[in-house]
Amino acid sequence: MYNFNQSSFAIIGYDSLEEPFTNIGTAFFINAKGNFITAGHTFKNQNRIYFAVLNEKRYPIEIIYNEYEFMENQKAPYHKDLIIGLVIGVTGNSYYSLADKNGVKKSEIMAIGFSRTQYGEVCSQLDSPNGISTDCNDGNSQITDGIGTKSPDLGLIRFSKLEANYNRAGLDRIYIIAPREVLINGFRFDLEIDGLDPAGLSGGPILENGNVIGMLISKDAAISSTYIMECLSTNDIQFTKN
Repeated sequence: MYNFNQSSFAIIGYDSLEEPFTNIGTAFFINAKGNFITAGHTFKNQNRIYFAVLNEKRYPIEIIYNEYEFMENQKAPYHKDLIIGLVIGVTGNSYYSLADKNGVKKSEIMAIGFSRTQYGEVCSQLDSPNGISTDCNDGNSQITDGIGTKSPDLGLIRFSKLEANYNRAGLDRIYIIAPREVLINGFRFDLEIDGLDPAGLSGGPILENGNVIGMLISKDAAISSTYIMECLSTNDIQFTKN
């Protein structure tokens, strides 16, 4: 078992382990036992092989709970795009607390995550409720993974943090093919960089005062932390509420 000070990390998927990763998303720990939250659509291609990237190493993943529907199949009252998982071989990691409240209109929040492109501010240390979360990669490392192979393609991963403002509770018409009904388990936000679609940050935490208030699923929509806590409780997964 390994200990980590990263509270969030990249999820990467391969069509072939002999080629660079095909897709990338973000996940975050919700306890010190290696359990994490991410977006269901990060794993929508079931033929791919997925790994977590932590401290410049690649680790296998176990899916505990998968709640995902394609956009055209979404139905009220809940938007289904949530995965609860476990990073194999990880314990004692830092993690985020989940806020037991909704945001307030125009309140300042932050989206963080990993992608092939660095958005917003440069890589830096992030304060988390239980310590310092480094969440950084300089992009130049020759990375050795947790299953014993060199993976230089992981040096392509970039960390980003984006400032935003809470908009309103409820989700409707996230994409043109999505239903018009209001979905009650999420909220809208506005990135301070207009028009930005931060590919790769899906599944990452949205923070207010260091606590998670939601999980990013699109450039302006998130699943709420209160709904995430309901799913964790149903699956008997430990988490910290704040």
